[in-house]
Amino acid sequence: MIVLQRPFEKIRDIDNSKSLWRVAVRVKDLWIVRHAKSTKHHTEMVLCDDLGDEIQMTVPTDLHEKCKTQFHVNMTCTIQNFDVEKNNLSVKACEHKFKLIWTGGSFIEDVNEHKIPKPGFKFKDFADIKNGIVRSDLLIDQFELGISNVWNGTQLFINDDIPEIIAFKESLSAEESCGNQSQQLSCQSQMLTQSSPMTQQSSGDKFLNNALILPLPQILALPEPASCVTVVTTNKILPTKFGWYYKLCGQCPRSAKGDTLPLKCEKDHETYVINLRYKIDVEAEYEGVKTTLVFWDRECNELIGHTAAELHTMMVEGGITNPLVYPVQLDNFMKKTLACKIKLQLPWGNYSVQGAKADQTIIQKVLDHFPKNEGTSKLAIASSENIELEEVSASDQMIEDQKSDKDEDFVFPTVNLSDSSEYDPDHIPLTPAKRTATNQSVPQDLADALPPTKSSSSKTTLKQLKKNIKREKNP
Repeated sequence: MIVLQRPFEKIRDIDNSKSLWRVAVRVKDLWIVRHAKSTKHHTEMVLCDDLGDEIQMTVPTDLHEKCKTQFHVNMTCTIQNFDVEKNNLSVKACEHKFKLIWTGGSFIEDVNEHKIPKPGFKFKDFADIKNGIVRSDLLIDQFELGISNVWNGTQLFINDDIPEIIAFKESLSAEESCGNQSQQLSCQSQMLTQSSPMTQQSSGDKFLNNALILPLPQILALPEPASCVTVVTTNKILPTKFGWYYKLCGQCPRSAKGDTLPLKCEKDHETYVINLRYKIDVEAEYEGVKTTLVFWDRECNELIGHTAAELHTMMVEGGITNPLVYPVQLDNFMKKTLACKIKLQLPWGNYSVQGAKADQTIIQKVLDHFPKNEGTSKLAIASSENIELEEVSASDQMIEDQKSDKDEDFVFPTVNLSDSSEYDPDHIPLTPAKRTATNQSVPQDLADALPPTKSSSSKTTLKQLKKNIKREKNP
């Protein structure tokens, strides 16, 4: 039987290596943090599992209203799809070095169906507190003879016969003789497909055709969108509130909405056949620089080995209908090094993947073309007879894929990558349009690398850069 649902994992195993966690928890504590100078507030809570391990979770301001009725103290539930960050709070509610961040793609299920025991209090010995054997950034449970009003308190019990407090008081006298019980109270478990060489060559040349070949940090610094080829490592899937697939409109590249036929897109086109397509946000990295890449249907089909429709059918047959449940098969292309052709799509700031290759020959070819220390690199140039690799400067690369026989600027169509629309680049006509603003400045370090021109302008424009390139190539 094919496993689709993700297994349950323990709090002690949670780290920031992924976002697709599935954990059964009990809400031990919950409080609302009210912002002093605004009406906004967010929710903080402490979660525990059946092993007694604890972790802190934050529900940010924009999701507070939606989630405030979902969570309450002592409820049990399954939580899935949350961001994980290092817990760098100045005051921490538990010892786990990571904390959870609730997102639009997070969800809960199995409410009050898990048998997770209620956690006890974790007291700190007064002698340890007096002697400074305590973490100043960690909240602890306290048994005191008086009452004080503190900002960081989350719960207050007065004259309540709490078993843990009774046991703690009875142990105070015995603790003087044993000495080690306070440490025992405070130290909890916080453990933490192949083709022929000829096919590979033609496929690689086509993949590199008409694209800048740059490392990811330089692509992120480009002054305007351009089709670029780079090498990245896929770190983790970033869940969104719409899940891992969308329904394609039968008449345009937009997503079709609805649970029953006919489906309708935002243009009111009616669709009578459900056509599922992948759309997966992925955190990718190169040499410590990270960005979000959007992988579309064609690339996902190749990397995952199943179409979105096939995977969805298997999930429905397994009783899973929630699109926010990301099947384990999607992990097939995580932690992989890929050569990717990408392009920034404004104004959402995501990079759309227009092609992805796992072939090591292509990956090495791209790496070999990255700019060297002297600022040169190789760029794939299309030819009517053959495809050759030509060495050009880094400034040449920035405008080469927009070079044409005419001295006019072109723009690439903007693909809507917002959370409310899905546009697959494979279904968009790439018709160039005349740019209205042509005098765009180029970074000074690139402008200084160019030969002098006769232009009287004080700024170097992209049009001037292209003219300079033509002069160099046609002396």
